[in-house]
Amino acid sequence: DDKGLEQHLILWVGEPFKSQTNKLNIAFYPDEKACLIALFNWLREYDPDVIIGWNIVQFDLKVISELSDKHRIACDLGRGERPISWREDTSNNRYYLHIPGRVALDGIELLKTANYQFESFKLDTVAQALLGEKKLLQGPSSGEEITRLYYEDPAFLAKYNLLDTELVSRIFSRAQLIEFAIERSRLTGLPLDKMGGSVAAFEFSYLPRLHRKGFIAPNLGEQTLALTSPGGYVLDSTPGLYKNVLVLDFKSLYPSIIRTFNIDPYSFWRGLHDTGDKDIANWTPGFMGAYFDKHHHILPDIIKHLWQ
Repeated sequence: DDKGLEQHLILWVGEPFKSQTNKLNIAFYPDEKACLIALFNWLREYDPDVIIGWNIVQFDLKVISELSDKHRIACDLGRGERPISWREDTSNNRYYLHIPGRVALDGIELLKTANYQFESFKLDTVAQALLGEKKLLQGPSSGEEITRLYYEDPAFLAKYNLLDTELVSRIFSRAQLIEFAIERSRLTGLPLDKMGGSVAAFEFSYLPRLHRKGFIAPNLGEQTLALTSPGGYVLDSTPGLYKNVLVLDFKSLYPSIIRTFNIDPYSFWRGLHDTGDKDIANWTPGFMGAYFDKHHHILPDIIKHLWQ
C-alpha cells in the first residue's frame, strides 16, 4: 500500500470480536499453542529473509521461544526445519539468537550502531523524531492499559499493535537500516545481525591485504616483542564548580594520528628489519626507536577508504 507494506496479519488469542474496520485482518485462535503453530506456518509460507522489530531479540523472539518450550512445540523461526539456538552473555544479561536461513534485525541496535542519538530509544520517542508520529498509547502505565484493553476494547488494542509494527517498518525505511546493515556487512565481513566484533572486522579488512604482500600475521600470543605503548597522559582533575569552561576535542584523533605518521603493523615490521639508514624522506620515527615506512603500509589506506 502507500506505506510500503505488502500485507499484514494479526494473530489473536481469544474470542472473536467485531471491529469497525475490515482492514485489521485478524485471525483468531483458541489458545497460545494454536496461535504459535499458525505463526510458524505463516513464516514458512511467507518465507521472509529478515525479521525486524524493536528490542526483538531480547523480548519478542525470546518470549516466543519460551512459549514454544512451554507448549512443547518446535520454535520454527528458521528455514528447513532447523532449530534456532540461543547464547546468553551473563556479563551484560543479553541474549544472542541464531536463526538458520534468516536474520533478526533490531531497530534499536542498528540505530545505535549507525550513531543515531535520541532522548531515548523507546519506539515512541524515535518515531516522533524520525517520522513525526506517535504510538496510540502514551505514558508509563501502558502495560496496565494494554491488559485493560484486551478485555474491554480489543479492537483498539489490535490497532495499537498494528501501528507499532508499521512504525518500526517505516523507521527502518526512513533510516535505511537494512541497507546500512548490508553495507556494513560488506565492509566488515560480519553477519548482518552482528553488532560488535571490531577485532574480527579489522582482521577481515587487514589480513587479506597483508597476504597479498606475501606475509602472514602471527597468531594471538605469538608476538615476541616486549614493546608496549604507554598510552596518553591524563591529568588529575581538581573537583569544584567552574565558570567559562571550554572543551576542545579532536575529531577521530587516533585514525588521524595513524594516517599522519603511517602507523601500521606491516610498516613497523619493515622498520624493524631494514638495516639501512632511516632517512626522513622514507621513514617516520616513532616510539622507543620504532620506524614506520612512509611508502609501504596498509592501515592508513584502509582508514582513508573508510573515511571516504
